[in-house]
Amino acid sequence: MLTDRATHFSLLKNIVCSFLLFIPVSYLFYSLAIVLFISGNSRDAILHFYQQRWPGAFDMETFSERCFSPQWYSWIRSNHIVLIVAIVAGLSIYFFYIKKLWRFFNELVREVARVVRFMIKIFIDLSTKEKISTLILFGCIFAYRIYFFVNFPLLPDELCSYLFFVSKGYLLTAICYPLPNNHVGYNLICSLLGYLSFLSPRVVMRLPSMIGDFLMFYGLFCLFKYFGSFKRALIVVAGTAFCFLLSLYATQGRGYHLQTLCTMLSVMSCWAWFISPRWRGVAGYPLFVVSTVAGFYINPVFTYQFLALVLMIFFILLKSKECAKLIVFIYSIFIIIFFVTVLYLPLILGSSWNAVVNNVYVKGNGSWDELADMLPDFKFSINYLFNYGNWGLYIFIMSVLFSFYLYARRIIKDYFYLHAFFYFMAVIASLTILTIYKKNFPIERSLCFFVLLVNVIFLNVCYDAIKYYIPRKANLILSLFVLFKITGAVRLLYWDKYAIRNRDTVKIYYELQNDFRALANFHPGSWQITDDDDYYSMYVRLFLINHPDKSRIVLNHGTAVGDIIFLPDTYQNMFFPKRYVKWAENKKTEKGEALAIYVSASIIRE
Repeated sequence: MLTDRATHFSLLKNIVCSFLLFIPVSYLFYSLAIVLFISGNSRDAILHFYQQRWPGAFDMETFSERCFSPQWYSWIRSNHIVLIVAIVAGLSIYFFYIKKLWRFFNELVREVARVVRFMIKIFIDLSTKEKISTLILFGCIFAYRIYFFVNFPLLPDELCSYLFFVSKGYLLTAICYPLPNNHVGYNLICSLLGYLSFLSPRVVMRLPSMIGDFLMFYGLFCLFKYFGSFKRALIVVAGTAFCFLLSLYATQGRGYHLQTLCTMLSVMSCWAWFISPRWRGVAGYPLFVVSTVAGFYINPVFTYQFLALVLMIFFILLKSKECAKLIVFIYSIFIIIFFVTVLYLPLILGSSWNAVVNNVYVKGNGSWDELADMLPDFKFSINYLFNYGNWGLYIFIMSVLFSFYLYARRIIKDYFYLHAFFYFMAVIASLTILTIYKKNFPIERSLCFFVLLVNVIFLNVCYDAIKYYIPRKANLILSLFVLFKITGAVRLLYWDKYAIRNRDTVKIYYELQNDFRALANFHPGSWQITDDDDYYSMYVRLFLINHPDKSRIVLNHGTAVGDIIFLPDTYQNMFFPKRYVKWAENKKTEKGEALAIYVSASIIRE
């Protein structure tokens, strides 16, 4: 029986390793195919291929302007020999180290198997009462996530990701970057789910985040149960999992929450290999490299997390004078850079370097005055992180000061707090350095990992402080405290002011749905849009997916050609539909102050 199980595991391990080994090779060959294709065809022919191969993808005019510009086409043509040589060299290097890479991926599979066994064992070793408590807690978390999933419609950002990347398949998603909604690694996972036709767009976009959310919080539970106690694990998870920002992005079709899971894996595995007295030099290295690469491939904002980790590890290893470990860490950074470069290479070649690093939707590298002007927006983002307005910021500052006081008095003093302090300060340093360098504040959704970090530290501090100051009634006070924290976090369930239905994006969605249902009664043959990423232009596509008929989408901002036209005021001065009836005006738009809806007089008469 044990022999059969070992044989099956060995077979599965070889299949997984072969798949992982094949990924960089496929990306390098895809990159080579892109260079050969561009160098062998005219720019017009390539754009025509883009339009024909992926109808309904982001409009060709915008793609050709932001991504595949004449300058980028010329640069590829001028340097195609150099690029081909570089890609072939990359393949040669990869195959030269193929045996080491096979051992690396084998060790990765073993590490993942050890983690899975560890997580299973933690649950099995719980008492019956502890198992019931754990199931109740995660049942409540799951129910709260389902509430978000059901009540939040697909929001514009995730809908944009679905329409222009995920629904177009793997090949386009890996090369197209006209706007930062393409969280490439995340969207590629979703695009694979998209092949399951019985899954709705909402499930396709949100399922990876929700699975990642469960793995992250259960992993957190296991860690604090193993290194602490069941009560500590329960309090940390219960007090963190219901935070608004984490709950929101756990059920959003964006990569930020999955990236937070990658951060936790990267930090813990890096700590295990380079710092932990038990696992140092024994376990964690492959998982550290792969989770970091995955985090970067989901979204480049992983730079915030990774720079913090680099600063922390450099400080600890230099402080302890472990030069040999520091050299290994630097070596691992180069390995990470190599794999990230390979994964992003098709995207860079297909959409240009400038599109990836200087996207028009992500401002940065401006002046100091512009950075100062953005300070109110950053203050709003910080308030949004803690979800209590200015009070949230005040509570955060007071909690940090109180934690430093407790640490200075040695009331909290174990191994966890020392490294939590190092990592917390490294995160603050990372955010400061990158803000100064980019002259741009981080957006709140890129700081999900910071919300997780702050809450985990805060709850541990509260746990130990209450145990120290009020030992007799500690359990009661901790229970009431966590209950109070959860009650405040879930106020959207009972406080109308914070209810999901009263959020602007949700109200816009339902208003648009009412308009679409009324307009569909005219049985239009075509719906004309004037911009790809306006509210009406995106949501009408989703409406037609959910209510399939023979209607089609027409993209045109110069001539009235559709049976129904969604016309923002940005384009209203460019043409005046004469054979149309103005059906509605002053509608919400992303591309101007207001939008008008025109209906062809011919279909109204019908």
